[in-house]
Amino acid sequence: MAVRKLVETVGARVVAQWQKLRSRIYRRWLIGRYGARITIHPGVRLLGRISLHKDCQLRIGEGSVIADTLEVWGSAVVELAQGVNVIMGVRIYGRGRVRVEQGVVLNATKINCMQSVSIGRHSLVGAGLVTDTDFHNLAPNIRRSPPRPEVTEPVCIGANVWVGYGCIVLKGVTIGDDSVVGAGSVVRSSVPAGVVVSGNPATLVKTFDLSDRSS
Repeated sequence: MAVRKLVETVGARVVAQWQKLRSRIYRRWLIGRYGARITIHPGVRLLGRISLHKDCQLRIGEGSVIADTLEVWGSAVVELAQGVNVIMGVRIYGRGRVRVEQGVVLNATKINCMQSVSIGRHSLVGAGLVTDTDFHNLAPNIRRSPPRPEVTEPVCIGANVWVGYGCIVLKGVTIGDDSVVGAGSVVRSSVPAGVVVSGNPATLVKTFDLSDRSS
């Protein structure tokens, strides 16, 4: 058992050192390829692949982990604060500004941003779609015309929010701190703090007692 434990310990150290070396090499390669369009703190763990298209910009803060593919399309400006964790494939598209605060986990999340999308500290956002735009006008007679300003409105997801698997968060929505969006929900209107919503359209199913953090 002692020998096995020693082997496991040494193996873990070797893997950790290789990941650090890979991160340093890949970081230099990314900066060489994208120049001023990308800023990556030296402490970021780059275990996956980053791809920037056209005129987009990306900033990644200290302690963040890119564990899988992160793609940014269009001319979006994306800021990942400290300790953001990108799990599985995350794709961001548009020409707006995306701000992801400290400690957020993005797991196979898709973000369409033509104006502004913000995600608060320590939130969990699963596989699904967050979009601040309809892309097209609603009325049938102008649906193929250039989109009017009203088709886009900022999205704000608060702190410590959990957006479950398969959710769609639509334009103009604010989700209050500590709330949960149940799997498969479509969020068409804003959600207050400290509640659980679920369904299509998402409706209130539970209210947390925020004075009791274990509820």
